Amino acid sequence: MALTPGLVLYLWFPITKPTPKKKFAVLGPIEPKPMLLFIDSDINPYVNNTDDLRAHHIVMDVLNHCFLEYDSWVDCTYPVGYDLEQLISAVEKDPTAIRGTISNHLRHSLCSCIASSKLWPPAKAKRFIDALEQPTTFNF
Repeated sequence: MALTPGLVLYLWFPITKPTPKKKFAVLGPIEPKPMLLFIDSDINPYVNNTDDLRAHHIVMDVLNHCFLEYDSWVDCTYPVGYDLEQLISAVEKDPTAIRGTISNHLRHSLCSCIASSKLWPPAKAKRFIDALEQPTTFNF
């Protein structure tokens, strides 16, 4: 099996509030620790009222991402870390956790958003952008 930056995964996230749950997320860099961006069906009302945070939510259309049921939003405000061994285990146990790949247009939009963001530490932003622009397959 393999993982590549730009995949959309459906994974269990114990950090979600108010309760842990499964969520869609875009995979960024994989090693040494995977980073992902959450995909949300709606934008939080607080975010919608804040121009800077609103600009960090990029539309992910169902037309180019047939694994979605409706247009969604990729939250580029911050990356979420995931343990590599847990990620591999989750995908091995349920290969359907890999739902598809983001479009080239969305890949470019995410990179542009992250590159211009004042919310991301520069080294982390560079690592995420490099992974999306030059994806390297991680085989396991």
